[in-house]
Amino acid sequence: ASGEAAVANPNAFVDSIPDEAKTYAEIILQVAGETGVDPFLIAAVGQRESRWGLALDANMTGDAGHGHGIMQIDDRTWASWIASNDWTDPYTNVKKGAEILASNLSYFEGKGLTGNDLIAAAAAGYNHGPGAVWRNVSATGNPDDGPGGPTAHGDYGRSVLASSSSYAVGFEVA
Repeated sequence: ASGEAAVANPNAFVDSIPDEAKTYAEIILQVAGETGVDPFLIAAVGQRESRWGLALDANMTGDAGHGHGIMQIDDRTWASWIASNDWTDPYTNVKKGAEILASNLSYFEGKGLTGNDLIAAAAAGYNHGPGAVWRNVSATGNPDDGPGGPTAHGDYGRSVLASSSSYAVGFEVA
């Protein structure tokens, strides 16, 4: 519901997200509308992955060259997509990132997760893969650590959830 309110009030959305993301606000809102992924979640993942491009090297890569573009699409999983798409284009990159998030949300919803648990697991899956994250959730209840191994810094899913929630303050609708 907060995402729908953001799409309906783009100026307030821009004011709520980090300065680094403001340049991409129109793309975030467009992609959110196209994929059904909450724009605050997209904004939080882009911030965590690359600070909306500010943390990338001159080649627009990070993670020792494995992450591509502002959403850090990983070549270890998405090599064929990277080879056949212009991952340097912000819209294309953000849309792929949101499609990955949408797939993760669907996967974890199918496993019975809801609410913040669903969002944290989907975000953790973006970083660490949904299968590994599900092993963590199943064993420990924590998407960021367990037998599937830790996410980046052991807090990726919870950190993205916290950022997304902080950006959405004031957008809750009845």
